[in-house]
Amino acid sequence: MTNGNGSHPTTPICDTNDPRFVSTVGKLFEIWALCPRDACRRARECRGDNNECVRTYLPLVPEAARMWLPAMFWWREQGATFDEALAKIENSEPGKAFAAWHETVKAMRRKGR
Repeated sequence: MTNGNGSHPTTPICDTNDPRFVSTVGKLFEIWALCPRDACRRARECRGDNNECVRTYLPLVPEAARMWLPAMFWWREQGATFDEALAKIENSEPGKAFAAWHETVKAMRRKGR
């Protein structure tokens, strides 16, 4: 898996206990869509323990989509602005997989999941 520039990002996806970061990861990957709790799906965000939800449900997000975040970190570390990093990742494998994951979540919402 590459970051869109042929290099392999090495930043772990979610190896922190920082509640703000864990919450952001959960929101970025729409973990709530995988949660069986009605409250989470209604709110479209975790209404329980973010650490537990991310630890449980993030592995269910396709790996290629999960690689979007390390790719973003990698480009930012290279000095790219947020918008530049987004543009560089957009047509990469992680970028396409991330977009496809969000389309899957939209389809799940349309089906009432």
